[in-house]
Amino acid sequence: MNRSFSSEATRPRPRRRRWLESLLLMGFFLCLLVGLAALVAFWRLYSAGFAGARMDDPLASLRAARIEPPLALAELAGDPAEALAYQALQAGHLETARAIITFRRPVDGGARLSLLLKMAHEFAAAGEPSIAVSLFYQSRAIAILDASLSPAEQSQALVQVTQGLLAAGEKAAASDSAAQAYRVARLAPTLLPAQRSQLFANLQPLVDQLDEPQLRQQLNEFARNPFLSIATTELTHGRLWQLVEPLAPDTSLSTAIATRHQRARELVNRMDFTGGADIEPEQVALAQALLAEDRARGEYVGAMQQGGLTPGQQAWLLLEQRDWLLLKVRIASMGFGLSLAPEWEANRAALLRETTAVTNALGNALQAVASADADPTHQALMMLEAHRWLALQHELGHYPDSGADALSQRIREAEETLAQLGNPVPFPIAYDPAATPPGFRIQQP
Repeated sequence: MNRSFSSEATRPRPRRRRWLESLLLMGFFLCLLVGLAALVAFWRLYSAGFAGARMDDPLASLRAARIEPPLALAELAGDPAEALAYQALQAGHLETARAIITFRRPVDGGARLSLLLKMAHEFAAAGEPSIAVSLFYQSRAIAILDASLSPAEQSQALVQVTQGLLAAGEKAAASDSAAQAYRVARLAPTLLPAQRSQLFANLQPLVDQLDEPQLRQQLNEFARNPFLSIATTELTHGRLWQLVEPLAPDTSLSTAIATRHQRARELVNRMDFTGGADIEPEQVALAQALLAEDRARGEYVGAMQQGGLTPGQQAWLLLEQRDWLLLKVRIASMGFGLSLAPEWEANRAALLRETTAVTNALGNALQAVASADADPTHQALMMLEAHRWLALQHELGHYPDSGADALSQRIREAEETLAQLGNPVPFPIAYDPAATPPGFRIQQP
């Protein structure tokens, strides 16, 4: 026994592989760090409310978890959208305001532009620069393409966009916007010398922060001498939309709309009363009302198209269809902060394709409205207005899968027609793939 014990005690122990232990320990800590990083990333995405948000596509960047349903649903109850958006901003519900405005067709370009710029500044102040930049991009698109804005409004908005993009650290995009503001101030034929000088002065401190020596030199020269000789004349826009003829809804559609208003109001009241609990009956009732309205709208469109519509009436009918489709896309995107129509949610891609098809038809209808005018200049001007409006829908994400190059070509053709008629446009516009980001821009004539 003693001999055996002595033999075991004196036997040499196996050498421990310390390098392997160290490697395994390092691997463990590395995996732990990777896991913690993944957990932090997941939490940030979850907190954002929409993990797949795309800031380059306004319709796809919505974060449903941050939307206040009672306030958003008030729009379905018939409350005016712009007033609700301002109410949401004042209450600090930024994503709710963005949801309200993102899916709506711009009617008053100036009002939409003011609201977008205010929203952009609010998001920037709240530490959400990516969304602020997206809103500044949308503001720039309206300032460039909305024919209803005056040159002073365009240039002032572009100066604000430049300032906001600079504050967000987007110098390349800020340089792009500064160049656009300069071109408006430089090319607008109706600006008084004092107005032009003020716009140049507003741009100077911003351009000083950019690496744009040529633009800085041009600004300095024109700020000293704003008395410019402009060869173009300001063209009067707005005639196109005056020729769009509204149609009266039938009884079935009016009833369906009124029912949806009532059901939405009942849901809002229930959410206010319960704090968002026990709302399923009212939620289901609103979903049924939306589906019933969808059927009523389809029947109404079919009935109206059986009659002989004028080009203006056809354009109005397509505008109404498109507005309803954008609302359905919003519902499919959970744009009211809760699920309302699961079947639409499951078919969001199909709804976007349908929106494109209806917008294509609308573009044709607007061209038919323009072609009906006997005056060649009016006709060409309305053609240009229609193509610029479609380009704006492209920039706002309201015209999915549209061809920017084709739209740019149509704009150029309308501009050339006006030039041949002795009315060259002051602001030639084209799609610029080299811009930051790529989009429609005012070109040097």
